[in-house]
Amino acid sequence: MLVCFSFLLKQTFVNTLQLSITAVAAMVFTGFAWHVAILQSSTEIAAWLANTNLVRDISVVLNIDVLLSMAFCLLAANIKIGEHVGHKARWLYAFLRFFPGIMIVPTLFALLVETIFMFPGEDFSLIAWTLGGVFCVAILLLTYTIKRLLPETFLRLELLFLCNLLIALVGIVATSEWQNSRCGNRQHKLWCPRRYTCFGCCGWHCGNVVATLAQQTANETVRITHTRYTKTFRRNT
Repeated sequence: MLVCFSFLLKQTFVNTLQLSITAVAAMVFTGFAWHVAILQSSTEIAAWLANTNLVRDISVVLNIDVLLSMAFCLLAANIKIGEHVGHKARWLYAFLRFFPGIMIVPTLFALLVETIFMFPGEDFSLIAWTLGGVFCVAILLLTYTIKRLLPETFLRLELLFLCNLLIALVGIVATSEWQNSRCGNRQHKLWCPRRYTCFGCCGWHCGNVVATLAQQTANETVRITHTRYTKTFRRNT
């Protein structure tokens, strides 16, 4: 749910053409992924979750996705307030702005597998393309709704940053709980010093970044107000 919300929130920063391309790409991916989805079973999925190396790889991919989204938030904030940004940073911002994310792909695939399991005996291709059409329409409508409900750019940036930070924390907790359950160390899982140290560092970093974004928002508001006041004063004089 958090991955889907973060994906939709990030789509509010792209134009209509880019949003349409992303929605159509999600529909096409879902429509053609049924060939792989029908090969999955609950036993095979349970075997995947029991694989330690696979779970760690998923955690690494999740962290990379979160870092890319956070980098987009910081670059977007710097560009919006008019700070000097180099050409490489602007190219990176353009790439991160259009890049929809990594974890949305396995999320769509998981939803497709669950939907196929819910309708046994039905045509797999029909289910896949119908679900792909639902994804396409939902992406367009929900992105437009979020943008209307949250018209301020800096507010959406802060919310996107906090949402990705929460995704990272949930991923750390889930991976730690899974490792403890596999290893049988249930008596130590509530009092793990490394876990609370990690949470403390993440919370401290989150506070600093949010404070920076809030200060940048305030500075931008003051600058816009001053510009409008100056234009009004010159017009009256």
